[in-house]
Amino acid sequence: MGLLKRFLDILSGNYNLEISSLLPHYYDSDVVIVHAMFQAFVDFYEAYLDGKENNLLKEDEQYSNPKYIKAMEEAAELYKWWIDVRPTRTDPIYVDPPAIQNMKDKERKEGEPIIKFIYRDKEHEKEYKKALKDSYKWDKDCLKEDKKMMKKLVDIHNYLIN
Repeated sequence: MGLLKRFLDILSGNYNLEISSLLPHYYDSDVVIVHAMFQAFVDFYEAYLDGKENNLLKEDEQYSNPKYIKAMEEAAELYKWWIDVRPTRTDPIYVDPPAIQNMKDKERKEGEPIIKFIYRDKEHEKEYKKALKDSYKWDKDCLKEDKKMMKKLVDIHNYLIN
């Protein structure tokens, strides 16, 4: 978003949060809240990085405060998690088991995703039930991780001011 755009938005009193991590679609509020929280954080953090790179941040004792430095380290971790780690999470129900992956590796092109839809029929019933069980556990783990990261963001939010 950039520091200049952020500054102009502040001056104009205009700030529309465009959530780039969600496709145009209906989402339940719990999903929107997580994405909105992290989009506002990403907008701040990218403007902060832009200001830091261009030496636009004025010297201030705040920036040498150990609590502020620790908060910015946490912010860097949160940013990396949101941008690089979280988008790679894949529901096990959409990934082939290792035996099928090995078989497909010979036929698969470089970088082509390994995706399979498990059909519920007599032949695949056991696979289907295991995939559902794994998917349920994966979903619970993802919610737990999101909650942990949201708490970290809340803990440092008062340091997120340029």
